[in-house]
Amino acid sequence: MIRSTSLQGFDALVAELGADPAPLMLEAGLRPDLAADREAYLPYRSLAHLVENAARELRCPDFGLRLARYQGIEILGAVAMIARHAPTAADAMVGLTRYTQFYSTAFEVDLQPLDDGRARYTFTIVAPRVPERVQVLELSLGVSLDLFRILLGEDFRPRRALLPHPAVAAPGVYHAFFDCPVSFDAEVCGFDIDQAQLGRPRHGDDPEVRRLAERYLETTAVPLGADLHTHVRRLVERLLPTGQATIGTVARHLGLHPRTLQRRLRDEATTFEVVLDEVRRDLAEQYVRYSERPLPRIATMLGYTEQSTLSRACRRWFGVPPQRLRRPGR
Repeated sequence: MIRSTSLQGFDALVAELGADPAPLMLEAGLRPDLAADREAYLPYRSLAHLVENAARELRCPDFGLRLARYQGIEILGAVAMIARHAPTAADAMVGLTRYTQFYSTAFEVDLQPLDDGRARYTFTIVAPRVPERVQVLELSLGVSLDLFRILLGEDFRPRRALLPHPAVAAPGVYHAFFDCPVSFDAEVCGFDIDQAQLGRPRHGDDPEVRRLAERYLETTAVPLGADLHTHVRRLVERLLPTGQATIGTVARHLGLHPRTLQRRLRDEATTFEVVLDEVRRDLAEQYVRYSERPLPRIATMLGYTEQSTLSRACRRWFGVPPQRLRRPGR
């Protein structure tokens, strides 16, 4: 999976090229409004197919590079804050390597020293069964270029850009985009960089902002490599107060059909209804025992339309009505 922020700019670019993005999204099995839902996910293979098919249908061989101009490292969310506020570019790469799983587990980034004062940044797709890679690799390397220009300054130029496939656009397009020599059919996808640049202190970094972002990811966010049960539980917690904690809404956030979601939950020995009930039970105990909130308010926060529904649920869960569950002297 990958977060839906990876679609940023797709609608605008397709419209700029004189086409309607909705049919392309539907052909890739994605709902047309997915890009606007920043909390949603989509399968990485769907993203790869979407940009490849758009390049083919719109006769735009540099579609991935063009889309990269609409994106920046902000699509990484809190992970971008960790990179932005690292004391050096090398520290930023350590943070990215550690926390990229909160954006997607479909790829890995790495930075290793080479000879002649060089270091090599690599972007590697590790998700299985992603046959359409050209456009999504060029998109990702284009976004990576923005990352290094933020870390090392707008005048950053790689020593060389490396692409593991032949040129699909005119070679001059690549040279103009990366502003450096480009090697095609390379062994990896990435950049060669002057290693001395990576250890220079950066200006404007804020250690406290970085710590807050790390704390958020480690204690609040769910890595995309987590089991499905964990993702569903976290989404149910967010959606309960809105009254939208349904299997359809959760499945849509996860880029799955409701039947697919239910089948995968059964593979993990649970169901959506069980997860929903678990979350309500845990929150009810927390809210009733340890807070001063009125019971009608708690019922609403748990997604119930009536307090009587909360009372019946508390009897089922705890054997007593919510009034008796309140801790004396809380």
